[in-house]
Amino acid sequence: MDHSSESSERRQSERFPLMVKAQAHHASGSFDVVLLSIAGEGAMFDADAPALAELRPGEAVELDVPTFGSFEGHCAWVDGYCCGVAFTDNHKATASLVRMMAERNRARMEDVLGRASELARFKPLLDAMVNAVVCTDDRGDILVANRALSELFGFGEKELVGRNVRILMPPETAAEHAGMFDTYLKTGERSIIGTEREVTARHRNGQPFAVRLHLSETALDDRLVFVGEFIR
Repeated sequence: MDHSSESSERRQSERFPLMVKAQAHHASGSFDVVLLSIAGEGAMFDADAPALAELRPGEAVELDVPTFGSFEGHCAWVDGYCCGVAFTDNHKATASLVRMMAERNRARMEDVLGRASELARFKPLLDAMVNAVVCTDDRGDILVANRALSELFGFGEKELVGRNVRILMPPETAAEHAGMFDTYLKTGERSIIGTEREVTARHRNGQPFAVRLHLSETALDDRLVFVGEFIR
């Protein structure tokens, strides 16, 4: 594993975009992964990537990130799973990165569960709908999902709350969706809001399947809520 000094310096000087698709290499093989963020200290993984179960605490990992280069590091664990790759051998720095990830995850989950409880009153209405429906916040975290969505994707109804909507898509679809979603939040360009498009979804068992996705938005207590309707 050999990464260039140029990519190392670049990593230290800037934060890359969110939701970047990469390939991770470790002793037992390679797999595709979506990075939630990448910066000087390390990279945060999409926690819903099944292949993360193959990694062990402290295991050496190399990330190949298209356009940005290759980065070496080791697996950083939080709450029993590999949440990312630390780019340093400094144990204090690694511990700091892990604490930062854990605190960010906890704060985010508290916010998501609080909003989910507010939306729970709408669940009987959503359950009456024929199509699969999911409501998320502006980060894509699931606030409520109806019974039809649970049946379509194979998840328990309570299992989905707090998970990111990426769990319903294969990595390549998740990265594409996140890119268009991020563009909308930054520019207001409604390329995916109010439209219906063909996408590839992912069942709980990992099997992909084709659906049409209609995405709309509303506001609750002055905060955005995005409503995705999957039509098969």
